[in-house]
Amino acid sequence: MNKNRFKILYLMFICIFLLGIIPVNSQENKDAFGTFVVPDFGNPIGWASVNYLGQDGTTGGRDGETVHVNTFDDLKVQLSSAGKKIIVVYGRIVKSPDSKVLSLNVAGNKTVIGAFNGAYLDNFGLTISGSNVIVKNLDIWNGGMGDNEGYDGISLTNESHHIWIDHCTVHECLDGGIDPSKQNKFVTVSYCYFYKQDKTMLISGKDNDAPAIKAMKNKDIRDTYYTVTVHHCLFSDTYERHPRVRFGYVHVFNNYYENTKDYAIGVGVNANIVSEANYFNNANVAFRKFDNNENPGFVVDANSIFDGKTYGIKSIPPKKSKLWSPSKFYTYTPHDAAWIRDNLKNFAGMGKPNP
Repeated sequence: MNKNRFKILYLMFICIFLLGIIPVNSQENKDAFGTFVVPDFGNPIGWASVNYLGQDGTTGGRDGETVHVNTFDDLKVQLSSAGKKIIVVYGRIVKSPDSKVLSLNVAGNKTVIGAFNGAYLDNFGLTISGSNVIVKNLDIWNGGMGDNEGYDGISLTNESHHIWIDHCTVHECLDGGIDPSKQNKFVTVSYCYFYKQDKTMLISGKDNDAPAIKAMKNKDIRDTYYTVTVHHCLFSDTYERHPRVRFGYVHVFNNYYENTKDYAIGVGVNANIVSEANYFNNANVAFRKFDNNENPGFVVDANSIFDGKTYGIKSIPPKKSKLWSPSKFYTYTPHDAAWIRDNLKNFAGMGKPNP
């Protein structure tokens, strides 16, 4: 090889290398992100669709500015900014090696969506402190399975309401996977995939949750806390809390439970759970009680399939005065449990389509 040809190849290599490592500024070079167009992904199903508290369903950053990010610092700024925004996230977002941040704050009226087949949040999670937030098409982990209180993959705080988390993959989080545990309401978690996770989803964090206890006295269910819908989620080789529920009115339908090590659905104090057309396979215990005689919890199941080593499948129905129907508050059309068994794995998680 002559010297001139070697120099040309060397210069080409240097250019390619530099293009690969120099971050693209999120505002000045939008063309470098490709041709991704934010899709119209419609509206949520479940509690997040309910018109209440001055919010007509969950719309996130709809009609706001669209911004594009592919660095940790840019993402941090945009998530916490004021006003409506659609934040499109690209590639793998990695924090600096010396950063001790384990979660980024998400303000209200935001849509956070991974571009193309999805984006990765590498070793940090999200804390949703505002209302009317959509999180979609992300892979989230923050350090490995553990028991470090407060370090969730996605945590909901500050009585945030109207939250939709959709088509995300959540794994290896230091505390919970997705936790609506701070007096949240009107929440839907849909088409998410959970694996390599110990504590997967906690709805209310303590038996003496004073605001929730007080709100349980309200006659209108919409004025209670912890109105949550979990549907079309895949829980595979996880341990517990799929979800574990205290208080509130929780609808769990069309989910796939596979090799859950401890139990699938936890029935805590004052829980009122409607379980519908789920598929349980080697789920160990389908419904585990964590309540007490003074504050009983309830679960009513209809049309689910229980396969393999799955025990504890008996419904724990409430008294007539505690019965409730999700269809009174929102419209939904469930698949049958056999469809979930045969098809859901093709649709749950980041980068997967809707059926």
